[in-house]
Amino acid sequence: MKRLQVHWAKKHTAGTSMGELRTIGGIDIHGNIWNIQVEEAIAGIRAGKWEFYLQENYLEIPITVHSLNESETFLLSQGHGYLPNLLDELPEISF
Repeated sequence: MKRLQVHWAKKHTAGTSMGELRTIGGIDIHGNIWNIQVEEAIAGIRAGKWEFYLQENYLEIPITVHSLNESETFLLSQGHGYLPNLLDELPEISF
């Protein structure tokens, strides 16, 4: 399983998905920039291909897959004592 730290996210800017995460990305241990669509990240987590995490105050906070129902699946990362999804707080970067 490949572990990747998420540094940024890109959100939908229009339509019914406005504000929802579209891609996540970061820089791997070799200095390579990576970007993955959320749907691909969810499939990779479920298949055991990837493990994603955020780093907050020197702590690794895992990114997990959650479902509201069968049709709504999303990524979630919550730190100790945090109520919001920390992925929503990541900077947006365009490449």
